Formats: sequence, structure tokens, C-alpha cells
Amino acid sequence: MYRIPYERIKNHTHGLEIRNRFIVYILHGKNLNGKDYLYVGKSKNGIDNRPVSHEDKYRDWDDCYILTTFKERTFLNNGTIQYIEDAVKQRIDSLDRFIDTTNVTNVGTANSAEEEDCDEYLEDVYDRLFLMGLDLYPRNNPDDIEEQLPQGHLTGDENKGLFGVKPKFLNLYNNLVDEIMKINSDITATAMKVYIKFMLGKRYLLSIDCNNSAIIVYFCAKPGQPEGPKNVLRDVSSVGHHGHGDLRFDLNDSKQIPVVCEFVNQVINL
Repeated sequence: MYRIPYERIKNHTHGLEIRNRFIVYILHGKNLNGKDYLYVGKSKNGIDNRPVSHEDKYRDWDDCYILTTFKERTFLNNGTIQYIEDAVKQRIDSLDRFIDTTNVTNVGTANSAEEEDCDEYLEDVYDRLFLMGLDLYPRNNPDDIEEQLPQGHLTGDENKGLFGVKPKFLNLYNNLVDEIMKINSDITATAMKVYIKFMLGKRYLLSIDCNNSAIIVYFCAKPGQPEGPKNVLRDVSSVGHHGHGDLRFDLNDSKQIPVVCEFVNQVINL
């Protein structure tokens, strides 16, 4: 990610060579009389022709934030930059702290796997933007706490069709979450599109995929790190799957919950 003075972008004096031609950019202009101005755009031809002049949106743009990636093989394409552009615009609009000058965005043609990659990418983007001076984090509102799923619990109604938790697994999942939260009170659970991620601070511990005929737990560790019964954990580092973590554990019975919690403890202490 880059933060560049807008004038250097406009005058082509930035001196940058961005290998990935697919980018999303955010223009930021300070308004001393109220809310700051933002504009979200995208380009499939790098920054040679975009960001173009956007003075019709706001006359005094200060900075341009460029969202890109340095990986040789990247998920960024025409569909995913549309998805990212739309997601950033929706985030900005939800905050009510900025004047959003973006007119229309499209979700694009990204498939579900690409959208998941985008969601994970955006988590890092918002962290980096904050460090670079653009705060797109929502403010905590005490009135909203009751609307959130308590400690990552699912009820069978929320996220229906995304997680697809079968009734016989619902209590098993919620009991597992209760035990995981007892390990460390700072562990947080967040529902993504098709999985639930568990973190300690900014560190990923595990994720749970409930979109199957079983509850599948993926631990964020390397083979051989968590010690336990032989052949209990399966290495899926080279296999496509939802969520974070390369070691798979299939949970089918409440008697297995202590085993999962022991692995969580070991992952925390790695």
C-alpha cells in the first residue's frame, strides 16, 4: 500500500513503478469546516491514467492511498477490484465521519473464494490505512453490543445459508466456543462469510468452518507444533479450504472438545 501526495499523482511525478496493474485507490481531502472528503476508485491499468483528475468531486485533494499487492500470483483482477472498491465505499458510508464523493460502485464478478480473499485482504488494508493516517475503523457504540452474537455464538437463524449449521451441531459448536473463551478472556470471535475466525489480539489462533456435515476446526500452526494423539490433525496447507489455519480437526462429539481446547492452548503458547 502507498500513500502519495495527490499532486504527484496528478502531475505524474510520483516515481513509482507498481507491478500489479489492478489497483483500488482512495483520495483524501481535509475539510477544515467539517467532515473530510473521500473518493474511492479502481483501475485495471495501474496509475498511468488513474487516479485521474477528480476536482469535480473536491478541489483540494491531499493524499492518494493505493491498494495493491506485491505477490507475483495475485487474486486482484477486474472482478475483485470492483468487490474491494464497493466494500471500502460501504465501510466509509457506514461510519458517517466522511463525505463520500463516490457515485456508484459494483460488486463485480468475483467468485466466493475470491471474495473471501478480498475480505482477508481488507482486514490488513484497514490496519495499514490507520497507521498511514486514515481511520476507517468503526467507533464502538454500547447500544450495539446486544445486537452482536455473544462470544461468537450462533443461534441457527443468524447467517442462515452462509454457515448452514445443522441443528445437531449447533449446541456442539456453541459449547466449543464457551470452552475456547474460558482459555483466555481476550480471545475474540468474528463471523466471516462462511467461517468464524478466533483471534488473540491481532494473532490468528484458529477458524471454524460450519458449512459442512461436521464442525471443522483449522489451527494456525505448522505440522508437528501442537502435540497430541497421532493422526488427529491433518495437514491441509496444500489443500484449498475456508478460513485460517493449516491443521484440520473434525469435531463430531462433545467428548472431543477438551482435545480442541488443549490444541488451542498449545497454539497460544507457540
